[in-house]
Amino acid sequence: MLDGSGAGVRLSTRVPALYCPSMSTVFFILAIASAAAVLATLAAGLVGMARNGPFNARYGNTLMRARVVLQGLAIAFFALALWTSG
Repeated sequence: MLDGSGAGVRLSTRVPALYCPSMSTVFFILAIASAAAVLATLAAGLVGMARNGPFNARYGNTLMRARVVLQGLAIAFFALALWTSG
């Protein structure tokens, strides 16, 4: 309640970070695992594209879509690890 004197109740708009060390570790491990999956998917796509055979014709586009999804997961897990680390 404000009485005109400027001494009122101020509400904090800052959302506190969720501090949980064990969840931070889990999210960090998931971020590393998904980054490794991104690297493996990228390598498979590049090798298939370099050989330019039936593998690339069949799986090239699918591998690149999977890489984009895995990159998004890696970024999300990394952000969650940072958010839960406090």
